[in-house]
Amino acid sequence: MDVTRKNNPPLSSATLQQQLTQIPVYSQIKTWWLAYSGGVDSRVLLHLLAPLKLKLSVVYVDHGLQQESANWADHCAQICKKYGLPFQSVAVQVDRKHHQGLEAAAREARYQALAALMDKGDALLTAQHSDDQAETFLLQLFRGAGAAGLASMALYNAFASGWQIRPLLHFSRQQIMQLAEQHQLQWIEDPSNQDEGFDRNFLRHQITPRLLQRWPHFNQTLVIAAQQQAENNQLLSELAELDMQDCMMANGALSLVALKKLSEARQRNGLRYWIHKAGFKRPSRRILQQILQQALTSRDDAKVQVCWSDVCVRRYQNAIYVLPQLQHATDQVLEWLPEKPVFIESLQKKLQAVKLDKEGIKAELLLQPLQVKFRQGGERIKLSGRQHSQSLKHLFQEAGIPPWERDCMPFIYYQNQLVAVGEWVADGFSADNGWLPVLSDNKT
Repeated sequence: MDVTRKNNPPLSSATLQQQLTQIPVYSQIKTWWLAYSGGVDSRVLLHLLAPLKLKLSVVYVDHGLQQESANWADHCAQICKKYGLPFQSVAVQVDRKHHQGLEAAAREARYQALAALMDKGDALLTAQHSDDQAETFLLQLFRGAGAAGLASMALYNAFASGWQIRPLLHFSRQQIMQLAEQHQLQWIEDPSNQDEGFDRNFLRHQITPRLLQRWPHFNQTLVIAAQQQAENNQLLSELAELDMQDCMMANGALSLVALKKLSEARQRNGLRYWIHKAGFKRPSRRILQQILQQALTSRDDAKVQVCWSDVCVRRYQNAIYVLPQLQHATDQVLEWLPEKPVFIESLQKKLQAVKLDKEGIKAELLLQPLQVKFRQGGERIKLSGRQHSQSLKHLFQEAGIPPWERDCMPFIYYQNQLVAVGEWVADGFSADNGWLPVLSDNKT
């Protein structure tokens, strides 16, 4: 459906069904979860979805920010009971000291709770409309967002283990209100929607009405602009993917030699794509410039580290790496029985013993209590078949292991003797068909 058309089809269950079936992932969806706040937008969406032959479940997220929130949950439950739809209320804790403000904290808590309910192949339905899209575009514009941010909200996108779908995105707030009044629907008015301390409410109540007086089709224009930015972002991503094929190394790092061959604009575009593809938040233009300046112009032995949010980009030799910013204490000591994995909280990784068909730690130590420590500096190890011990620093340098990875590598001790670090096993503790300590991202 093209949102650029001036005359949208009437808002009805039939048009909604038609729109949903046009979504490519429609046939793959098992359960449809409706995020129902009780407000007019989600109330209308519930009304339109109820007659459709979908496996629909309704969920209300109680943020606990309003005294009436428990009563709102009861109201939503009663509405769903009339439709004969399964309903549940989920309470969440909102971080009131969130660095991006209360609104962002509530949104984050809400989506985390909704994601936790979903199984693979499920879809989350939310009630954003074209006026919301226009507001989102303006908010992103004022934050200095690029094409990805200005693309605002998509009709559908990957979410949790399934998808998020916004069936009302092509319809206006006016159309939604008209349908609600026509069918005499009941909904909740959240007083926080009048609080102009929130940026979105300030736009909605103070700015947008004045712009609409001057330019009556202002909202539709911004919706079209968001569509254009979505196309621009797709083209930029395709270009970045081509560029990064030449820059990406086998270990996921970026070659600075290859990156220097690109124009500055393509360097920024490629960096943004690479960071997002690795699963991290996209950096601002200022951060991108900082990364490029430090990574491309610093001495080869300089310690380059640029961090934002919970992400860090670091340089080692002629490559840059992107990784999570962790608060890892290298002075901690963990007791470990290798027959069972242990979760290292500061690394957010699991340490487990992996059996090998080659030389490793002798099997007898699988049943012995070991200690897990981390690098303090000056450690040495005598490897099997070597006459003398070697410093771990020298071994790390020979293996090309970046400094930050060295601090996170578990040093395995038995009765105060260093047994192993990574794949290096000390003489006297090694054996054929042994085992090694391995870190993985899997907590379970």
